[in-house]
Amino acid sequence: MKSRAKTLWRVLWRPLGSLAVVALIVWLVPLGEFRAVLGRIDPLLATLALALVLPMAASKAAVFWLAATVQGLVFSFRQMLAIQLASAFYTLVVPGQLGGTVSRWYKLQKPGRQPVEAAAVMLMARLLETGTACLIGLALAMADPVARSLGVVPVLALVFIAIGGGGLLLVTPIGRRLGRAVTARLPRHRWLEPVHRGLPRLRDAALRMRRMRPGAILRIVACSVLWNALALLSMVLAAMAVGAEVSWVTLGWMRSLLAIILLLPLGWGGLGVREASVAAFLAPYGVAPAMAVAIGAIVSLRNILEAVLGAGVELAALWRKGRPSRAGEAPLDGAPLAR
Repeated sequence: MKSRAKTLWRVLWRPLGSLAVVALIVWLVPLGEFRAVLGRIDPLLATLALALVLPMAASKAAVFWLAATVQGLVFSFRQMLAIQLASAFYTLVVPGQLGGTVSRWYKLQKPGRQPVEAAAVMLMARLLETGTACLIGLALAMADPVARSLGVVPVLALVFIAIGGGGLLLVTPIGRRLGRAVTARLPRHRWLEPVHRGLPRLRDAALRMRRMRPGAILRIVACSVLWNALALLSMVLAAMAVGAEVSWVTLGWMRSLLAIILLLPLGWGGLGVREASVAAFLAPYGVAPAMAVAIGAIVSLRNILEAVLGAGVELAALWRKGRPSRAGEAPLDGAPLAR
């Protein structure tokens, strides 16, 4: 009975957390004000904010596609875009500790059964994504007097230093020596045997990252910057749609800080947490809570739209899998995709 209760709690605590935050927002923000803001939303600007979902998904898929190439995982860009959309779907619908991260890793390692290389791809892409967001947010926060007074600059700087330090451990001799020291101290135990078997492949994955050519690095960084720029543009359009008078500089550091907050397991797909955070961040700028919540809601709707597209991708894959294959038809996710 206790084990069932624990399992149920692990599954439901994040959705319940989102519901609790939404209930708090409804209690604090008068419903009449929120309805008035919704009635004044510019449909064209809101539609443009939502329409960026595909360019954003494509730029993020490009980051993973290029990182996968470094590790020798061969996917077409179309396949990587499908993985990106599917992971957005699982991020939203699978609560608890599972979701988009696990589904993305599973799909990346599936063709050649390369779990270590797939994990290296995800780690590299995550470090680039978060590090780029922090660097952009840090530059914009330094240009915003209110952000400096709120202490945003040291927070973003600390996160950036931590991420940069983690990245350096992967690509410098210091990290290699540290990895050898940790490996030497790992006890031999049957539970740790998979770790010991995977260590040589992990060292090879780190070596590939260290030997990346400057051109490859620039392409991956450029795609990461593009993704962050499109995300900022989407938030700017959402703010314009609801009539909020706030600069793109403010929205830029706020989006970066919000990206860090949403890495924490505080809700279900960020629902509720995003809206409450936007309202808190924009309060010092005189933005009405109802307007701030509406901005966050448009961004959440964009993420839901990406999840809906991902659901379509998964349904199409299931339909193709159940369809009788024609002679000579190439497999969609078979071993030939991996080197």
